[in-house]
Amino acid sequence: MVPSDYEVEECINDSILFSEFLNLDMGVSAPDHSTISRFRLELTRLVDYMDKLLKELNKQFKKQGISRIDHGAIVDASIVNSPHAPDESILIEVADDWEDLRTIEEQAQEEAYQYELKSRKPGVDT
Repeated sequence: MVPSDYEVEECINDSILFSEFLNLDMGVSAPDHSTISRFRLELTRLVDYMDKLLKELNKQFKKQGISRIDHGAIVDASIVNSPHAPDESILIEVADDWEDLRTIEEQAQEEAYQYELKSRKPGVDT
């Protein structure tokens, strides 16, 4: 999916990697979406320049030893609201031959801890 010009502007402002790629100083804001849109439109009008730009990018990649980009990722770990809550029922299978070697006191502490976790106020994921 190709990001919108608004999303490109936001990525440049939010990501150090994008800013560094564009050689922008930390205190400099990204070009706004309309500037990005006009630049992109102008590039598509001037196809020869786009080909030259892609050739230059490939040349720089080769110079840096990047012959093929087939690994790596930019991960967005933003917390977003979800319309669905996770299913709170968790099925844990215990092997038939497993024996709980904890003392009764340790088992009671574990049960108290689990009860405390369940009775807390909902967190981000609930």
